[in-house]
Amino acid sequence: MRSLKGAEPIHEQLELELKSYQFTKPYYKQSELLALVSISNTTLKRYMEEWSNKGGDLGDMGHFYLKGCKEACFVPRLFISWLIANKINIATTYDYEVAERRKAIAAASALIQSKQKQQQKGLHII
Repeated sequence: MRSLKGAEPIHEQLELELKSYQFTKPYYKQSELLALVSISNTTLKRYMEEWSNKGGDLGDMGHFYLKGCKEACFVPRLFISWLIANKINIATTYDYEVAERRKAIAAASALIQSKQKQQQKGLHII
């Protein structure tokens, strides 16, 4: 485990599981991604706005538009990598940063738990 200043330690196992998670599709519509990682649309929009305001490219988050699709799409692997790098593996100083970090950890944990539930039901994720 590694400890980040001002926050509880993150288990490296969670990070490893997220990086090795096998998604069922190469990209997801925004609503599908939100359901998959259990975060709200408002939270995702805030993440996107903060990233853009810092000069970041939304493509770094896996965000793109597909012709003929009414909503934005995401490459899940890129989104998870961005989430780990920018919301989980960060030093925190303020209470709101700690709360944000916990929310991101909960989203990541929900993804892992959904995989485990599907495996217990006999559904195998490729």
